[in-house]
Amino acid sequence: EQRKQFRLEKEKPILDAFWNWLDQQHPNKGTRLAKAVNYAQNRKDTLMTYLEDGHCSLSNNLSENAIRPFTIGRKNWLFSASPKGATASAIVYTMVEMAKANDLNIYKYLTYL
Repeated sequence: EQRKQFRLEKEKPILDAFWNWLDQQHPNKGTRLAKAVNYAQNRKDTLMTYLEDGHCSLSNNLSENAIRPFTIGRKNWLFSASPKGATASAIVYTMVEMAKANDLNIYKYLTYL
């Protein structure tokens, strides 16, 4: 609740100023700037929900960072020589991610297992 109040007091004026500035922009159609302005204006309502709940984050960096290993691993998994090899990789990968999630020392955890 405190975070929500802080956002409404400090961040809402900044966002309102941004939307006012954006409304004054009239870039040439078809330019990158025009696409960026249009993109932002079409998502204004979604962005403003950030002010409604102190638990919301303005960026999705935490989510992006959480799934990054999977997107990188996806390329590596193409080289699994067999279904059993792919299954083994998935099991080890799961153990590593579980160790991370539980703040364990990954090397010691795998050595113990």
